[in-house]
Amino acid sequence: MRKLTLICLISVSLLQACNDSTEPVDSQSESDGFTAAELEGTSWELIELVVMGGFEFVPDDPAKYTVQFRSDNRVTGKSDCNTITAQWPHADSFAITDFGSTRSMCIGGSLHNYYTLYLRDVNGFAREDDQLVLTTPVEEVRLVFSASGN
Repeated sequence: MRKLTLICLISVSLLQACNDSTEPVDSQSESDGFTAAELEGTSWELIELVVMGGFEFVPDDPAKYTVQFRSDNRVTGKSDCNTITAQWPHADSFAITDFGSTRSMCIGGSLHNYYTLYLRDVNGFAREDDQLVLTTPVEEVRLVFSASGN
C-alpha cells in the first residue's frame, strides 16, 4: 500500500510539473517592448536551431526553413521539402497552434524533423538584436531566425 501511495504522489507531482512548464508566455517581448501583434506581415529564415540536450544545428541554406506571420493569425512557411501552416493567436498570449505540414520525404541532412517538432510547440518569443527567437516549454530549445529578404 505504501508503494502505491508513493507512486500516486510522484505521478501527481510530475503532472503538476508538466502543467507548470506549458504555461503560455506573455505576448510582450521583455527585450524591447516588441509585441507579438507586430510580427504580422513579417517573414523569417531559420539561422540556428538548439534542441534538447543543447545540440545546435545551423541550416546549410536558411531560406529552406522559413516562417511568415500573416494576417488573420495565420502562419505559413517552408521546412526544407515541405510546407507548413499554423495559427498564432496573439491577443493574450503567444503560441503556435493548429500546426500542419506536408509529408514529403526529405533528403539526408534535412532539419525538417527537428524544425517541425519544435515549431509546433512554440509558446514564446523574444527579439534579440535583429533576430527573432522562438521558444518552447523546454527551456533549452530555441529557434533563431533572421529577417527574410522577401
